[in-house]
Amino acid sequence: MAKDTDIRKAFVDQAAHCKDLGSPFMARLCTLFSERLVLTDPVGQVLSNWSGDVSVSGDVLPLRLAGALHALVLEHRCEALATVYPPHHNDLDDDTLWQAVNGALITDADFIVDWLDSPPQTNEVRRSGVLLPGFLAIADLVEKPLVLSEIGASAGLNLFWDRFHYGLGDVTWGEENSALHLEPQWEGEAVAPQAMARDLGPQGVHVAYVTIDGVIDVTWLGSEEERPSWMKPPEGWKWEREDYFVHPDGIAEEVYHMAHQEKSVWSFETVIRPFAEKW
Repeated sequence: MAKDTDIRKAFVDQAAHCKDLGSPFMARLCTLFSERLVLTDPVGQVLSNWSGDVSVSGDVLPLRLAGALHALVLEHRCEALATVYPPHHNDLDDDTLWQAVNGALITDADFIVDWLDSPPQTNEVRRSGVLLPGFLAIADLVEKPLVLSEIGASAGLNLFWDRFHYGLGDVTWGEENSALHLEPQWEGEAVAPQAMARDLGPQGVHVAYVTIDGVIDVTWLGSEEERPSWMKPPEGWKWEREDYFVHPDGIAEEVYHMAHQEKSVWSFETVIRPFAEKW
C-alpha cells in the first residue's frame, strides 16, 4: 500500500515539473490533487492500494490520473469536466475547477481506474526542438533521406517533427503555415567541453575534446560508386586513395593515448586530420 504522504508528494513533485515545463493548467490540477484528493473514494482507494512506486520517477501516478481525465474530455464522456478544461479554465477559481474534477472521479471512476493501468505517453512535442539540429546534421552528413522507426511508445507526435516550424533567435526552419510553431528558449550556459573540464578536472576526471576533421573510411559507407562526392577523393588527387581518409584504427590509437595520459600532461583538445588534407 502507498502512504498518504507519498501519494500527495508525487502530485506536488509533478506540479513542479509541469510548472517548469510551461504547463500551468496541469501544474494547477496536480496541486489541487495534492491538497484535495479524497483517498477513501473509489479512485483514491486504488491509489492507496497501489503496489508499485507512486512517485514521478516510478509509476508516475499523477500523469496516469491526468491522462485519464484528459481522455474523458477528448472522448466527450464528461461534459462537466470539458467545461473547465482548456481553453475554458482561465477565469475559473479553484473551487469550481475541483468540483468538476472531483465529480468526474466519482461518476467515471470505472473508466479512470481502468486507465490507471496504462503507463503514460506524454507526447511532448517540444522534444523536437532538440531533435531537429541532430536530424539536420545527419542529413547534411549522409545526404540521404531520414527514416525514423519508433520502438515502443516513446516518440509519438515527435515522429512528425518535419511538419513543425522552428525558431531560435533569428534562425527559422520549416513551413511558416504549420499548425505548430516551436520557439525554444536557451537558458543558462552552453554545456561546452571547456565548462565540463573546468568543473570535472579538479575531481580527477580527464575531459578531452576530439575533433575529427576528415572523412572516416568505414565499410558501411558503401562502395566507391555509392558514396556522395565529398566521401571520396576529388579528381586530381595526387596521393594514394587511403591518404584522403581518416582511418578508424588511427582514431582508436589516438583516443586510447589521450585516455591514458599522465595527469600532469592531460590534453584537452585534439584535432585529427589526414596529412594530405588541404587546409
